[in-house]
Amino acid sequence: KRTTEVIDEEPSEEMVKETPIKDKRPALAKVPSVLSESDIDFIQAVQNLAPKLVTWMTPDQQIRKWVYIIDNIADGNIPIQNRPLAYDMDKFQVDNSTEEGVFYLSGANFKRTELLINTFTQIPPAELVRYYQHWLPLLNKAYDELGRDDNFEDRLIQAIENVLAIQSLNEKVALKQPSVFYVYANKDL
Repeated sequence: KRTTEVIDEEPSEEMVKETPIKDKRPALAKVPSVLSESDIDFIQAVQNLAPKLVTWMTPDQQIRKWVYIIDNIADGNIPIQNRPLAYDMDKFQVDNSTEEGVFYLSGANFKRTELLINTFTQIPPAELVRYYQHWLPLLNKAYDELGRDDNFEDRLIQAIENVLAIQSLNEKVALKQPSVFYVYANKDL
């Protein structure tokens, strides 16, 4: 038989100070001090957060690549070179109009990145913050290499604000094809 003793009084201040709250999450591995030697540990950290994401990671210089893309997104750009992920998408699709040379963005395109987006959004936010804070010194080192006057955290916040500011495309979106690639007919998009 098990018995449970019920205590009616509040714990004393000494009891609270002496009884540390145990974090049930596994300890994070030590962050390497040298940026160029961080890939293996960084990939393992990503494996812990989102195993599927690792399958799309490009080899070498992962932290530098993440800092670079975040810095670019903060400026409103998405770089073609030095991306941290290689995610293969289905072919871009357009809906033809009855008018010659008029094209519209197909709704099927929104499914092209669904798996990638779902992989990111399934990461528990508290765990992502925990890993981010743990790796921040190395992220700052990589950002310092870019020679900017501000700091990485400010750039990350700006990048997040830029992503959150994107408006949903609720109407039919016209496209032009001046060369091989399609572009939005409305330059504001």
